[in-house]
Amino acid sequence: MVSISPQYLLSSPSSQVVYSPPTYSATNNVLQSDRNLRFTPNPASQQQQPYPSNNDEQDDRPWIIKLLKTWLPFINEAANVLTHSKIPIFANLYPDKQAPHKLLIDALALGSIMWNVSEETDDKQQISHGMWKGLNLLTFSFLVPNYVIGPFVEFMAKRKFAGGIMDKPIGRLASGMAMIALLEGCVHLWDEFLTPMLEHAYHKTKNFLGSFRGQASSGQ
Repeated sequence: MVSISPQYLLSSPSSQVVYSPPTYSATNNVLQSDRNLRFTPNPASQQQQPYPSNNDEQDDRPWIIKLLKTWLPFINEAANVLTHSKIPIFANLYPDKQAPHKLLIDALALGSIMWNVSEETDDKQQISHGMWKGLNLLTFSFLVPNYVIGPFVEFMAKRKFAGGIMDKPIGRLASGMAMIALLEGCVHLWDEFLTPMLEHAYHKTKNFLGSFRGQASSGQ
């Protein structure tokens, strides 16, 4: 009896597969059950590959997308500044009372904050990073400006320098936009300095609580 049993070596990035196809008998043409499929790990694949991150890739998005991502969270404050500028067409753009167009502006601001949070979480592959980003933007683009922008513009308007230009529309716009730029700077300072500190404290606390729970479960 003549048997033909060739073997083929297949390779993949994660494993090497040695495959023996079924054996044929030349005497009775019966297909013998000889299926051998063995997996052997590929040593080159044993090294842990880092999870792909958008930060490792060149950001080739259009500049308008980058601009919107950065400044859209402040759209409600820009509307607030325009309202305090005493330009007639913007007098009721962002009123103190609730109005449909004011709710729409707030929705755009909050939606852009969600955009930043989701992208930060995806880039860093850490939910905590998205949480710090959301807290950062909620603080400096939503909470603080609501109590600062209007009073700051009015305060600067009462300053009697440069012929009272700060009480004119151009002066009010300049002072309000300067405050928004300052708040945007605070956002970047938070990202650079406070976020790493919060992330370090978060993981230390998480590891401590994990070890504490492990000790408690082992003692039972």
